[in-house]
Amino acid sequence: LIQSLAMLIGMVALAYVSWRYIEQPFRKIDPSPQSRKLIYMGLIGIILASSAGAVGILSKGFPSRFSDFKYEKIDTGKVFGFGTCFFESNPDKNKWDYHKCTLIQGGKDKALLWGDSFASHYVPGIIQNQLSIPYTVIQYTSAGCPPILSYYSFANKACTTFNAGALEIIKEHNIKTVVMSARWSNLRTRGLDGLKDTINILKEMGVTVYVIGQSPEFSIDVQILSYQKGSKEQNGTDSWTMHINPEINQHLQSIIGDAYFTNPLLYTCEDLDCPYREKGNLLYKDYGHFSDFGSDKAVKAYFPLYNNPHK
Repeated sequence: LIQSLAMLIGMVALAYVSWRYIEQPFRKIDPSPQSRKLIYMGLIGIILASSAGAVGILSKGFPSRFSDFKYEKIDTGKVFGFGTCFFESNPDKNKWDYHKCTLIQGGKDKALLWGDSFASHYVPGIIQNQLSIPYTVIQYTSAGCPPILSYYSFANKACTTFNAGALEIIKEHNIKTVVMSARWSNLRTRGLDGLKDTINILKEMGVTVYVIGQSPEFSIDVQILSYQKGSKEQNGTDSWTMHINPEINQHLQSIIGDAYFTNPLLYTCEDLDCPYREKGNLLYKDYGHFSDFGSDKAVKAYFPLYNNPHK
């Protein structure tokens, strides 16, 4: 709390200085030598600030500040299926492979896991709990591409084509169940109406739809959080306040119609506090993606196909 207040006070102070000594003088700029001096000083300030930022980036955040901190690699890349089942950028449906992306063979009924990296982070748990999932589960995911057919991103223009490919896969492989998951918090300001339209299209195709809501996110990487807070007990549990507004899941549930909805926050948090470490194991590998350990717990707790009899 003290740190947050200090940051807030600093932000307000800097904002006032910027408004008083830069914005206001520039609005009344004139060609006098004094005004030209102001412009030069402003340019020098920009250069200095940019240089400081560049040094921070090149030094990877001045790691010497935390000389005893050791970053632990929590890598789920192998089961994410990078480049085939999960794409980091410029997703290409033609590089997707049905057989390689079939995660488990749990039954004759097929289910498609469709979404962005916040869908992929359930993959380790799905594989670990395959005996309790009575479906054949297929992965179709790409970073930054939520499972919304109308979604368009200037940063990743291929998302639209990639998402359209999901409908082709559903038809081609006779898939009757779809599990949709994403970092929905990124879409709050843009609106989520496209999700409802996408679900309606799937329903018209005779598909049963499950939507997994927003899972916890923290303001920083949990490894840094764990380092800064220190572990109370070696095999204990540590929690921190989530960085998202939990009302987003209420909003999601209100717009998806008769699709099945799961709210991860009900299973992973108590009010706004969410465990990030349990029994000495980190539940996340960064600010919000589950570690293998966390994915296993999440699938057992609320993944909609876990121990779910065929409907």
